[in-house]
Amino acid sequence: MYRNLLYVATVALVATVLYFTAQNAKELSDREFATTTLKGLSRYGQISGVPLTDQDGNAFSLSALRGNILIAHLFFTRCHGPCPLMLERMRMLHRQVPEKVHFVSITVDPEHDTPAILKSHAKKYTSDHRRWHFLWGEKLAIRALAQKQFKLAHDDQPTLHSTRFVLIDQQGYIRGYYNSHDVEDIEQLTQDIEILAKTQSDQTLPSG
Repeated sequence: MYRNLLYVATVALVATVLYFTAQNAKELSDREFATTTLKGLSRYGQISGVPLTDQDGNAFSLSALRGNILIAHLFFTRCHGPCPLMLERMRMLHRQVPEKVHFVSITVDPEHDTPAILKSHAKKYTSDHRRWHFLWGEKLAIRALAQKQFKLAHDDQPTLHSTRFVLIDQQGYIRGYYNSHDVEDIEQLTQDIEILAKTQSDQTLPSG
């Protein structure tokens, strides 16, 4: 019996690894259409958003954040694997980057993660709900947002979601994908944020 359990656990682990390998390859192939437009930062498509609800129970749309830089990612509150580290990285970035940067944490477990649960979970990481938004949506809406707009790996099983951060510019265009567990990627993310922030500042300088 022990051998059978070990076999089942091994098969499940291999299947999970193969899934994420395939999904990461798909993420890369989906981005082949990107065009480089700003100091090496590509455009991977524009986010239109889906109906969402924030941690306070208010209707929320990503399009309402136009004019701000966004960092978005997928997670769920019952996750004991990569999600806590992702949220810690988000908290670190929240302390480091300019005020015009907003943070978006979207649950992939909407059946459990009600807005009230998201609000309670958010308190572990931030009290700044003006800039850091914990979001809920219907399962089909979240799948469409993750797969078709963010172009991230996502499955109906909450545990099978991408661990990448998505950088979105002030016009709603995706400008980069970053491994949330890679220190060099996080450093690159902060540099790319600086580029986007400086570009906006340059565009708003008075002429004359």
